[in-house]
Amino acid sequence: ENAPEDVKSRLQFYDLTTGNLTFYGVDFTIVTCFETLEHISEEHIPTALTCIRETLAPQGHAVLTICTDKQPGWDTDPTHVTIRSREWWGDHLEESGLTTDPQKEDDLRRFWLFSQHDGVFVVRRT
Repeated sequence: ENAPEDVKSRLQFYDLTTGNLTFYGVDFTIVTCFETLEHISEEHIPTALTCIRETLAPQGHAVLTICTDKQPGWDTDPTHVTIRSREWWGDHLEESGLTTDPQKEDDLRRFWLFSQHDGVFVVRRT
């Protein structure tokens, strides 16, 4: 509803918590999800991660940044409803069929924006 008028007609809304994320049979080689998952309640995290996994092409990757309990100021945003450790997120990624790719994470951390971010994950389907 807040998008510029000339963009609104080209946007699609999907709710990661419903498990009903379809893109007309299209798989993506890259999926990004920046600073979103911590705003989803813990009970819906498995469904959201499954949606991300299911949109990935077999050789695709997802780049996720997730606010963790080590990020400064995480506790000042009341919309952060699932703030957990990097290890907690890693376990849930694996349970959802996503494998972390440490080499690609290291490559991504060369960019200033990601260099100090505890919750950077690059994942692929298992």
